[in-house]
Amino acid sequence: MKKLLAGILISIMVLALVGCSKSENKDTKNEETETQTQTKNNTESSDTLGKTLVAIFEEEISKSNDIETIANRMVSVPKFMCSATKVEEGSLTGFSKEVTGFRKAYKVSSTINTIPFVAYIFETDDPDALQKTLTTLANPRWNICTRAEETVIKVHEKYVFFAMCPGKE
Repeated sequence: MKKLLAGILISIMVLALVGCSKSENKDTKNEETETQTQTKNNTESSDTLGKTLVAIFEEEISKSNDIETIANRMVSVPKFMCSATKVEEGSLTGFSKEVTGFRKAYKVSSTINTIPFVAYIFETDDPDALQKTLTTLANPRWNICTRAEETVIKVHEKYVFFAMCPGKE
């Protein structure tokens, strides 16, 4: 029994080390749609992922208040696989305590947990209060293996964009 437990513990430790190691992201060639071309141009003009995402947020929120569409637009930006999911008030990735004070929100994050990237688009009645809450509760080291180097926040009317991500691209 002791040998079995020791074997399981060693396996877990090895997996943790492998999971925390950095790996190169390989670009795959896909046909570029008009949206992807625009995304590429935005990325080239910004020197960090955070600035790129803020630019997308500002551009898209001026066209439409559909935060799900904006979140899905951001999924195509990073050089790693991401997904957009709807979130509810409570415990959110990247924060030290529960986040409340919003009506609707979407999270954009890497599907690989060791990449320090998470972004949110919130719809709220009190954007100033939510901005203060997010800034206070943000934990750039939410994952033991990584640390976000850049935190960005942008308010537009009743919408708040918040992201923690790697520094220079």
